[in-house]
Amino acid sequence: MLQYNFTVIFRKLPDLVSKDRSLVDNKILEDTEQRISQLMKEKELKDELIRKKNIFNYSLIGALILLIGLIIFIFRTLKKVQIKNKKIALQSLRREMNPHFIFNSLNSVNHFIATNNELEANQYLTKFSKLMRGVMENSS
Repeated sequence: MLQYNFTVIFRKLPDLVSKDRSLVDNKILEDTEQRISQLMKEKELKDELIRKKNIFNYSLIGALILLIGLIIFIFRTLKKVQIKNKKIALQSLRREMNPHFIFNSLNSVNHFIATNNELEANQYLTKFSKLMRGVMENSS
């Protein structure tokens, strides 16, 4: 009877080995499929991360361009305001030099000369000529 069992086992051995190999092959295939699935999920996560980083980078670049544009706009506006302030200052200086002021100044010099106050006449005339020169130079 022992011999019978051995013969039965030897006959079924290729079948058992084949089944065992198929189980091992199935296990390897299953592990490989799980690994492939895991790698695909990791790839999707990496792609999503790269996409989010790209969106952040493009948003940052856009914000920087907008900020630079705003800074340029502010500087141009300030430059225009400075030019307008200079024009206003020049206009006020021209208004101060109206003909009535000039006539009064020359009349004062004439008064100093008439009263023989030559030193004050010279000082007043020097100050008046400096003022006139400054007005003429700044009016251009």
